Amino acid sequence: MNYLLLTIKTLMGYCLPLLMGIVIVDLLEGKKTLLIKMEKAGLGFMVGYGVQVLYIFFLGLLRVEFTFLSCSLLIWIFLLIGLIRLIKKSRLRQKEKPGKKPAFNWKVAALSVILLLILWKYLFSLSGAFLNSSYFDDTVSIWNYKAKVFYTHRSLISQPENIDFFGGRVQKYPPGIPLFKAWVGICLDGWHEWAINLITFSFFASMGLIAYGNFRCRFPSGWSLIMTYIILSVPLLVFHSFFAHVDIIIGISLFSGFAYLYRWMRGGETTFLVISAMLIGLGVFTKDEGLILVVTGFIPPLLLYLFINMKDIKKNLYFAGLFLGVVMVWTLPWYLTKIIYGFPISLPPEYCRLEFHPEVFKMIVYYIFSSGNYNILFPVAFLTMFLGAKTIITTPLRYIFLAWLGVFLMTIYPFIFSPFSEFIGTAFGRAVLTSVPLLTFAICLVWGQWFLEAQD
Repeated sequence: MNYLLLTIKTLMGYCLPLLMGIVIVDLLEGKKTLLIKMEKAGLGFMVGYGVQVLYIFFLGLLRVEFTFLSCSLLIWIFLLIGLIRLIKKSRLRQKEKPGKKPAFNWKVAALSVILLLILWKYLFSLSGAFLNSSYFDDTVSIWNYKAKVFYTHRSLISQPENIDFFGGRVQKYPPGIPLFKAWVGICLDGWHEWAINLITFSFFASMGLIAYGNFRCRFPSGWSLIMTYIILSVPLLVFHSFFAHVDIIIGISLFSGFAYLYRWMRGGETTFLVISAMLIGLGVFTKDEGLILVVTGFIPPLLLYLFINMKDIKKNLYFAGLFLGVVMVWTLPWYLTKIIYGFPISLPPEYCRLEFHPEVFKMIVYYIFSSGNYNILFPVAFLTMFLGAKTIITTPLRYIFLAWLGVFLMTIYPFIFSPFSEFIGTAFGRAVLTSVPLLTFAICLVWGQWFLEAQD
């Protein structure tokens, strides 16, 4: 086997959507400079992933065969647009004299250590993806199984009588992740598990770049690097970054989506609102839970913001409509498909019964505080909320904590008030991951606010 050729094909499978996403983000940014370069790279992969899987999904509905050419056609169109924009920018750009390299100092040395720690996290996650094959039940029996069905048939199977109908397993789940894995398999011209599973590492890497970009727009580089490292250091988050479970992808999508929604709330740039909606939309297109988490986590703070800023009702309605409209680009096609083919929209009836399970509180406390899954995140977070209550309530930080609270409460609700409590031993830890990046981001923002106040 030619490993060099295999590596090139793997890079092609991930970098082509990345480049398309960068072009889309650049188009949204327009003539303004709103994002730093590494932030654009993180956004580029996530946006490119979202657009690519939606495009392949439409190909499947139209019964177009999945080939490299058909699946990459949209990418080449955007890359051509990007090339034209790059040529125009290069003509307008004036030649700049190279700046002097900064002399060595202890601050640079300290920042280099933090950067090396972040790179170590990335290397640890990447090596885990290479050295460990998938063995968790959902990973093997749902996500990779459906991906291999799409890859083998080179299409969506839309005949209900076919055993591989819409992937053959849990058809009610959105096909976003399996379709992207099938796309990577098509680029590889073969099925290689380690390459297929790099999607979770790619989201993990993107999360770090996006986190740094959102910290850097308000805080110094050193402080931003420290907080980025903290976000990347939650143990269970790192573990799931190379084991191909999709709960981490929902969590990263929700965190990234609200990071830019929060940025729009602070600065009013419509570009951030659109980017936020795109990221949230791809989260909904990942797993059924995505929609209810968006409803409980994003709608309340958005409505509160619009209510507090009611000076221009028409403008608020426009912003609300724009946000929901972009989210619906991913949500509406899939839910119409579910209705047409009769896929269940909610949990099975036996799990929808309202019943109280007080016995799970002991397990919840154990998983959150004592299991080691999240290290000291939750004790530190609750202490930060207590000490920073005034800062949180009186500043826009209230929106991000309200978002986290909505996501977290909705995550633990089924374990306490439904028969779903029977899965607390196997599902609770990774279910909470959907709120962990957002919580870590929120408390880091509080610390950053304290840092700025101390500087003043």
